[in-house]
Amino acid sequence: MKHLYHYTRATNLVGILNSGQIHQATAFVNTSREKPVVWLSFHRHWEPTATPMLYDFSPLSFEEFAEVETPIRIEVDPEKYRFGWLAFTRLSGCKSRVAKVLKQTAKKSGANISQWRISFDAIPSDDWISIEGFFDGQWKVLPQEMLAKIAEARPPEPV
Repeated sequence: MKHLYHYTRATNLVGILNSGQIHQATAFVNTSREKPVVWLSFHRHWEPTATPMLYDFSPLSFEEFAEVETPIRIEVDPEKYRFGWLAFTRLSGCKSRVAKVLKQTAKKSGANISQWRISFDAIPSDDWISIEGFFDGQWKVLPQEMLAKIAEARPPEPV
């Protein structure tokens, strides 16, 4: 069975748990004409496009990222989330030149768009199969007690 994940980081997990859903990404999205989506991936280890860049837009490797922040992945049912790249380009309202750059950037980072799935709607916690964190060089399921403590935390206030 293929596993489908939403890849993120520990600092985002607080907000995800508190809201009870994975929200659509809105960074660099012109929401007046584009539909934001939740990005999902069949990549088994880590979706390369989920790795943040440095302030100068140079990429971090997964290993470098994992040294400074805990990578997180939330598994969802692949049968519920079937829209892929083609659906994104046709239904999201994303301009074709923007989609082309996104595809090129993904390829440069080692991503494969055929592994991507999207949801135009936020993904509720009822659809989550598991939540894992990357610790000591491997993915480990986060126990319910730990998730409860994380959910009690509040996201930092904006400065």
